[in-house]
Amino acid sequence: MLQGEFIWEPGGKQLYETWYETLPQKIKDTRDERLHGYIARIHAIMLKTAMCLRLSYSDDLILGEKEVGSAIRLVESVLANASTALSAQGRNPSGLDMEKVMVQLRTFKKIPFKDLMRINYRNTSKMQLDEILAGIEAMGHCQVETDTYTLERTIIWLGGADGKGGVRR
Repeated sequence: MLQGEFIWEPGGKQLYETWYETLPQKIKDTRDERLHGYIARIHAIMLKTAMCLRLSYSDDLILGEKEVGSAIRLVESVLANASTALSAQGRNPSGLDMEKVMVQLRTFKKIPFKDLMRINYRNTSKMQLDEILAGIEAMGHCQVETDTYTLERTIIWLGGADGKGGVRR
């Protein structure tokens, strides 16, 4: 039976302290406010994960660089995909469709409105797609251009602050 407290190996403690100091900036850099609570607790989650990793192969209550490094990678990998995983949460009823349209625009880079409507007609009406595009345009991620002769609209992906760029004009 295991008893006692975990102790640090010097390399493990140094890695933890260095990583811990980055957390306030990580909260500032995370635009999705739903993740701020997770980041505020991530150090405790990481320590528990490191302890479990150590106990998975040893009865020694020692936290070394190996366990701490592995635990940091694990908890940060959760953070890397959490925004996508939580995309269904929120109050905007068009949030899921907006996310889907942004992925489509990011993929196509430039697409006529009628083609975008053909892709999305099962999920959204023309009026809803117009609202979604207005929201994406307001965020600076796309631009809607109207041909003055045919009045057909083309949507151009511009990318945005998330670094997933497109065509900047």
